[in-house]
Amino acid sequence: MKKKSKKRVKKKISGKRRIKAKKRKNGHDKSVDLQKIINFKFQTLSKAYEDFKEKRKKEKIKQDKLKDKNREKKIQEEQRELKQEEKQLRKGEEERIKEINFVKIEQKRKIREEREERERLAPIYKENIAKAEKEPSQPKRIEST
Repeated sequence: MKKKSKKRVKKKISGKRRIKAKKRKNGHDKSVDLQKIINFKFQTLSKAYEDFKEKRKKEKIKQDKLKDKNREKKIQEEQRELKQEEKQLRKGEEERIKEINFVKIEQKRKIREEREERERLAPIYKENIAKAEKEPSQPKRIEST
């Protein structure tokens, strides 16, 4: 039995030697691919740059949205100001029209009063004229002081 165990041990050792030999052979046979090494080394850097680009893109979209919102707010504020100015102009126009109407009413009132006064005085003037025509004309003396 001793012989069998020795043979087995030899086989195990020789198997290990073959594996070590294959490892050495495989390590030396592979050619170095520079692109793969660079890609592996700079993989984290490229990932960081991609994240940066994505973040910058998102911020740009966010800024555009803010600009749009600010633009909308500005337009709404301008519209409010225009409406206020329009109201003030209308109010001023209404006041001016009221004033003009008041002046016209006053003029009409004065004209009516003058007409009524003439109508009231007309008979008196006619009577005086009639009296003057009946009486002989006498020159009036003007007194000088």
